Amino acid sequence: MLIVRNGGTYIGSAGNLGVWLDGQKVAEIGAKERLAVYLEDGQHVVKTGPLQFRAFNYDSSALIVVPGKVGVYRIDMDSNGQTIQPSSE
Repeated sequence: MLIVRNGGTYIGSAGNLGVWLDGQKVAEIGAKERLAVYLEDGQHVVKTGPLQFRAFNYDSSALIVVPGKVGVYRIDMDSNGQTIQPSSE
């Protein structure tokens, strides 16, 4: 699975966000960074949210890892917080 973080247009989008998979923190991701994660086939939950400032809520997305297919998820951030969703990239 590949997670891509957009640059964002909101003033708070410069800070890093945490990325959790199945309840375990796996990374911190900054603006315009990519994160490759290798998962076993099956269902998983990916969540993203702030590391320090709790001004925004966490957002999560259920995902299913299919053999031989790379899932791409995009993190976007605006004045309402961040979202993580499947990407067409």
